Amino acid sequence: MHYLHQLGHWLQQQEIVYPVVAVAVLLVIPLLVYWLACIFLRTSVRRFILRHKNVLSKDIMVTRRVALVLAVLAFSSILGVINGLPQSLDKALTIISSILWIVSVALLLMEMLDTVNMFWLKKSKATSQSIKGYLQISKLVVSALALILIIASLTGRPPAIIISSFGAAAAVLIFVFQHTLLSFIANIQISAARAINIQDWIKMPGGMVDGEVMDIALHTVRVRNWDNTMARVPIRNFITEPWINWQPVFNDGRGRRIKRSFHIDQNSIEFADEELLAHLRDTFIHYKEIETGDDISPAELFAMNSQQLREAAITNMGLLRAHILHYLRSNQDIHHDMFVVVRYLEPTSEGVPMELYCFSIYPNFADYERVQAKVTEYVYAVASHFRIRIFQTPAGQDLIQGIGSLGQREGDRSSR
Repeated sequence: MHYLHQLGHWLQQQEIVYPVVAVAVLLVIPLLVYWLACIFLRTSVRRFILRHKNVLSKDIMVTRRVALVLAVLAFSSILGVINGLPQSLDKALTIISSILWIVSVALLLMEMLDTVNMFWLKKSKATSQSIKGYLQISKLVVSALALILIIASLTGRPPAIIISSFGAAAAVLIFVFQHTLLSFIANIQISAARAINIQDWIKMPGGMVDGEVMDIALHTVRVRNWDNTMARVPIRNFITEPWINWQPVFNDGRGRRIKRSFHIDQNSIEFADEELLAHLRDTFIHYKEIETGDDISPAELFAMNSQQLREAAITNMGLLRAHILHYLRSNQDIHHDMFVVVRYLEPTSEGVPMELYCFSIYPNFADYERVQAKVTEYVYAVASHFRIRIFQTPAGQDLIQGIGSLGQREGDRSSR
């Protein structure tokens, strides 16, 4: 100890060597503390702070932030013990120590905020309302306070004076951070209304966004589209623009809507006759359950002759509508406690639209599309049995066949 005391006294007498050795000690020991802390604290952080057994990258980040605080603590402690440094160097090291304290604590706080978000997602199984926007606002507050304290350390003025000096630049700051403020307000409104959650299926006009919500941040909402592309939407757009959230269809369990229309060729609409009824009687087992929507019962309907059917205004299109309505009401894949409607829309140049409006009991995509395809296929297949033609715009092959049949008729006439 006597030799160490003499060595210390000798170093203090050296105007150049002593500051160099002091600075070297201030660098080496905190780095050594940081290295040792990273080694020994990782297990403790994983077990007692993050509370999981598997090794994750989060262990390394949190451990580094805690180790940085311990290293700064060692730096400040050693700086308080060392005496006799030049006044300018001592002042500079003191300022550096204050800045390191501010930066290390701010980094640790921001890392802990990320850890809170990780715990929230783990607890809610990533299906609850996102708090990432609030945590990002907290990070901005921590960063702003850290900046103010650093400026106060560099200028030697109290933080209150630094904060009051920003009042004159408030208008400029609002202009610079207007997007952040708008996003913050939008985030609060969306969170309060619980309009969007993680894993919700959302769709926005334009076709650019149609998929599952992966992340809700302060400024943007990240959506994975169904074609596996990634879209980032400014969160304020969910306040100013229309959009659709399909998730209530899956959560409520009340079914998913099927809305399809078929254009009927107007030239194929005619009154029903005995021949049509006989064909329906031979083709469909449940013909007796077909209703016309009027006061005529199925038994009375199939007992009529052609004249009576004409006087009762029974058409093949009306019978088709009644048949499809019976098919939907007897279909086990259709929700019977909700609307089941077959109706006509405004006639167009493509014919008379017949619209099917019902709800599938399956909200998931695959089963819903299966039911919808099954209903569509049945309508196309059954229409011909009622002498109904489904309209479609003539294709090139149709025109060629029409011209060919016309030429054949002309040839037959000329041969006669």
